[in-house]
Formats: sequence, structure tokens, C-alpha cells
Amino acid sequence: MAKRFSEKLLYRIRNEVPLASLLRETLQHPCKKSEGCDRFLCPRCGEFNTAINPKNNLGRCFRCEENFAMPTSISSQLAEKYASIILLI
Repeated sequence: MAKRFSEKLLYRIRNEVPLASLLRETLQHPCKKSEGCDRFLCPRCGEFNTAINPKNNLGRCFRCEENFAMPTSISSQLAEKYASIILLI
């Protein structure tokens, strides 16, 4: 089966689609804004002691000391969902 989307395009989606919007709107993952930061419920410890850095689009749980990025599988799903728009990019 041939790849439908290039690695470069998936990289752009992973880095240009805001993680906070993806979690909140697409995945409907519990999120909130606190102290001017987007926070998400950590899937490991279940706490909101998290932050999303908009500069590098990474989420971090300070309790678990783990970074979270958008997985390639999710960026592929987004590419499939919005293929007609993406093909114009």
C-alpha cells in the first residue's frame, strides 16, 4: 500500500496544528486554560499539572516529567479527514 501523504506533510501537520485545539476540539480530551496557559489532563497521572508550549507544539506533564507530541498516527488521521483542504497546501 503506497503512502498517501508525504513525511514532510505529516511533519507540517504535527507541528502547525495547535496541540491544544487538537486535544480540545478534535479528540475532545479534557483541557482548560489556567494562568494564561493551555492545560490538558495527563493521560498517565490524571492531573492538570501540564502545559502546552505553543512555540514547539509540545505538551508537558510536570508531575510525570513527560513530554507529549502529536503522534504520527493522529497527524495521518487529520490528513485523511481534511484531505481536500490539505491537497491545496
